[in-house]
Amino acid sequence: MLKLKEYTDSFHDNTYLYYCFEAMKELQKSIDWICFHENDMDDDDIQVYERNYIISLTTMLSRKGLTLPGLINGEVAKSLDAGSSKAKEEYVKIKRMKNQEYSPNSCYVFPDFLIHESHSKEQNTWTKENQHIIIEAKTKHIGDEQPFYLDFFKLNFYLKELNFESALYIIVRTSVSDIQKYLSKYETGVDYLSNEAFDNLFFFVQEDLKSEPKIYKLIRELL
Repeated sequence: MLKLKEYTDSFHDNTYLYYCFEAMKELQKSIDWICFHENDMDDDDIQVYERNYIISLTTMLSRKGLTLPGLINGEVAKSLDAGSSKAKEEYVKIKRMKNQEYSPNSCYVFPDFLIHESHSKEQNTWTKENQHIIIEAKTKHIGDEQPFYLDFFKLNFYLKELNFESALYIIVRTSVSDIQKYLSKYETGVDYLSNEAFDNLFFFVQEDLKSEPKIYKLIRELL
């Protein structure tokens, strides 16, 4: 059974994960401003929290000289054809949970943020030395399993098929118990999981905007 376990170690060996969490904590200093402005944007725009998060992260990385041209990108389409047929099959299954008429003619995933070095389109350059971290973010309450499934699937896809070093799921305004519920349903409803998820996928969870963010890792608990 898939479970979340609180992670209490440091990220001394992973600079990007360290600053991803520091950027989340940095937003606590301006949380009243975020709470005041969070409803000022249209649904089609990036959420205020996410916009300020990436600004904070970019600033921290830049100060450490880690920001290179093309290092941070958002909403970059990646074709599922680059992966296995099982990945495409399970992705279509998830999409059809919300839209029974979904057509799988072209299957692309769109991550919220990713950090990677500039490289050629040749797949053999997609190594962990180039592919640093893939990030999905949900800053509004996750009310049902389908959006969770999509995000969790994408994180596993990037680890398994595109050789990313780390995967990160930032979740704000959803309880750990709800996340656990969706994880349990995912395991029985979706047949797609990267073995590397147990070592390299992290959950940064902030149950409400004024609570302290916490870090969780994925484990498999024997029944």
